[in-house]
Amino acid sequence: LRQKIAQENEILAASMKTDDMRLENITAAQDVRMARLVATALEKLPSPAQDTFLSLSDCFLESTSTNLRPGVWVEVAGCSNSADNIGNSDTCNNTARGLVLAQRDGLPERFVVQVGSEILRAVDAGSLRPCCEGTLGGILLTNAVTDDGDDIASVYSQTSRLNHSCAPNAVVMKLESKRCVMSTQAIKLGEEICISYTEDYSEAEQHEDFRVRVRAAAATLRLDADLLLLGLFRQQLFAKWGFCCLCPRCEPIGKAAD
Repeated sequence: LRQKIAQENEILAASMKTDDMRLENITAAQDVRMARLVATALEKLPSPAQDTFLSLSDCFLESTSTNLRPGVWVEVAGCSNSADNIGNSDTCNNTARGLVLAQRDGLPERFVVQVGSEILRAVDAGSLRPCCEGTLGGILLTNAVTDDGDDIASVYSQTSRLNHSCAPNAVVMKLESKRCVMSTQAIKLGEEICISYTEDYSEAEQHEDFRVRVRAAAATLRLDADLLLLGLFRQQLFAKWGFCCLCPRCEPIGKAAD
C-alpha cells in the first residue's frame, strides 16, 4: 500500500528534495487506506494493548492538525440512530471505538466513522473523543519494524520509544519473537540508551555500492565524501522521522554535512 500511495504522487517520489521526501512519507502516514489496515489489526487487540499502541508517537503530525481528522481512532458515544447512519443500532447503544474516515462538509461538524463493520455517516464532533494524538497510519509508520524479507511490520511498546543516535551505545537484536536491546559499550548510570534507527550509510555493509557512487560524485563535485554521506543519511532521518539529529557525531558537523 505504501508503494501504491507513492506511485500516486510521482512528482514527490521522484524528487531528491528533503522537504518532498518528508511530504511523501506524511502523505502515506495520513492516507485513510493505511489507517483502515492498521484499524483491522488494532480491533483484534484487547483494550490495554490498544491503549499502549495509541500512546506511541506519530512523527508525521503537521502543526496545523486537529485532534479530530481522518485516520484517528476515537471513542464514539451517544450516536444518533438517524437515517444518515447505516446499520448502527447495535454499535451506538454504548460507547464504542472506531476510525474516523472523513469529515463532512458544513456545520455543525460531523464525521464519517467506522465502528467494526458498521459505517456511521453523520456523527457529531461532540460525540467523539480522540484516543490518540496521531493517525493510526502515522503511529505505525513511526514505530513499526519491518521483518527482513517479509511484508510484515511489528510494533514493540518499549523499544519503539528508544531515541536515535548516529553513535549509538546499544543495538537491537531479534531473538525468536522477542526484540532485545544489547549494550555495545559501557553505559554510565543515568546515561541515555540510544540505538540507530537505520543502517548508517558510512559503515553498513549493504550500503557499500552506494558509498562507491557517492564518493565518485563527491570527487567530481570536489566535496568531502564523508560529509556528503552524513548529509544524505541525515536527510533520510528527517524524511522518515522528522528530526535533525544532534547526536555527538552530528552536532559538530551537521550543518556542514547538510
